[in-house]
Amino acid sequence: MIENTSWLYLFSLTYSIIGMSFLFIAWKSWVRLKDTYSITGWALLCLAAWSWSVFDGWVFGLIYFIAVIPPLAFVIAVLNAEPRGTTAAWPPVTSLGRPGWRAALGHLGRFSLIVPFALLASVLPSIGLGFLLPMGELNQMVFAVCALPLIWGAAGCFIAASPRPVLPSAVLILLSAVSLLPIYLR
Repeated sequence: MIENTSWLYLFSLTYSIIGMSFLFIAWKSWVRLKDTYSITGWALLCLAAWSWSVFDGWVFGLIYFIAVIPPLAFVIAVLNAEPRGTTAAWPPVTSLGRPGWRAALGHLGRFSLIVPFALLASVLPSIGLGFLLPMGELNQMVFAVCALPLIWGAAGCFIAASPRPVLPSAVLILLSAVSLLPIYLR
């Protein structure tokens, strides 16, 4: 006999599949109402995340949402792939010049800002956000562990997209300092 909750999970998965399909249709621009399809797709994905959170708690709902949406997007993209013929024109082969010392040092500096610095600067905000949530200490730790890669990725994107990485670095230091408040005022 199937439990009632299994139907609810099926509805959440259906919301996710339909939401991703709507986003794919809006992305491919098959329809005139591209914005409507996009908004509807995002709304269905939010509904799926909310319903998963209602069924098993927000921590496991977030994990289900993160674990289901990327494979759905991959499957939809693979099923709609357009094969290229062998006669596709390839760009001519050109040799790439070696980067100069200044460019190499700039890339090394960006790498050191994104990988160790952004990781260390993301630890405190994830823990601080976890302490702000009204739940048990174990769930706060689970949130901090789950939020750390997301905050680190956002910080890395912020540093990589900035033409001058001084501003993102200062913002990360300020965010880490502000996140000490919920940690020490607990």
